[in-house]
Amino acid sequence: LMIEARTPEKGLEMAVEALKQIHEENGIKHQVLKISGSKLSKRGIFASEDKISGKDLVIEEAGDLTPEALAELNQFMDRDETGTIVVLIDNPRQMEELHGQNPQLAAKFECIGVKDEDPIEDVSEAVLKQIALQEDIAREEIQGEAGEEVEEEIPVPVKKAAMPEEKRAKKV
Repeated sequence: LMIEARTPEKGLEMAVEALKQIHEENGIKHQVLKISGSKLSKRGIFASEDKISGKDLVIEEAGDLTPEALAELNQFMDRDETGTIVVLIDNPRQMEELHGQNPQLAAKFECIGVKDEDPIEDVSEAVLKQIALQEDIAREEIQGEAGEEVEEEIPVPVKKAAMPEEKRAKKV
């Protein structure tokens, strides 16, 4: 999820609400890690991969992620099989910039803004869209794998075994 919030506190509140809804929908509960974009950039996504895998990752001030960290995040999300949910939080200007500079990464996220008076309704809608997006991605991966491994099946006519002459003679 990409959350646009005027304050970090409001963004974190929206992230917690969204993660609760996702966990309820999926029947799972992951531990949540929170880190700033600048700290994660210094540490590196892959250097932190063991700590991140199998947990949900909330990145505050996501606009501070370096291009290298964003590329690593994109790769991490492509190969993660543990169900890690990544939430990026920042102000609307930073999120627009991040979205514009990284359209491939941004396509993996649903955006939640603070334009509406009731952000909870906005969160609910985005959560449902994010779940549907993750299901579509998983379905495409399964179909892609199946398409590579499955060979075309050609029906082979089954011939009846010829009866020995003794049995044919008895029938006559």
